[in-house]
Amino acid sequence: MWSVLHVLLLSLLLGPGAQMAPRPIEELRVRLAARPAAERERLEHHLDEFEKLPPQARAKLLQRARTLREREQALPATPRTEAEARPAERQARLRAEIRAQGGEVRGRLPEALRKRLEKAEPEERRRLLERMARERERLSREAIHAMTEQLPLAPHEVQRLERLPVDQRLRAMRELSRAARTRSRAQDRPRPSGG
Repeated sequence: MWSVLHVLLLSLLLGPGAQMAPRPIEELRVRLAARPAAERERLEHHLDEFEKLPPQARAKLLQRARTLREREQALPATPRTEAEARPAERQARLRAEIRAQGGEVRGRLPEALRKRLEKAEPEERRRLLERMARERERLSREAIHAMTEQLPLAPHEVQRLERLPVDQRLRAMRELSRAARTRSRAQDRPRPSGG
């Protein structure tokens, strides 16, 4: 049976002047010739199905197509949302957000990994990033234990870090590392001698 899609396709073929009298099938086939091959084949198939219908069914479908066409033309031509009104601005804003997030992530990557990703072909880069995402949990736990070798972390602090969700865990580890570097720099500074 004919779906709404079939009726809409037929409506499209009938064109804007379809409210008057139906165009002959031959004229529709001529209009189809200007369409891309895949679309043309699909539409011709539907047109063949339409031609096989009894005249009463065809008239009913044509009336439905005209009604849908009229309703479509009656819709306001203005975009429904502000985003639709300014797609270029929206795309520019999204690109800027993605660049900012990407820059933030790049800044957190170890230099060797960052250079490897930058030099990699796009397909290899995608595979590396997918693998990193899959192994994030395991790698973050390994990093905690590597961190305990460099920083004096109490067992309860290690357990607390392991219980955190990965994003929070990584953030907490960065903060601990940053604090340790700050303490180390403060200890390495020469102390003024009192004279």
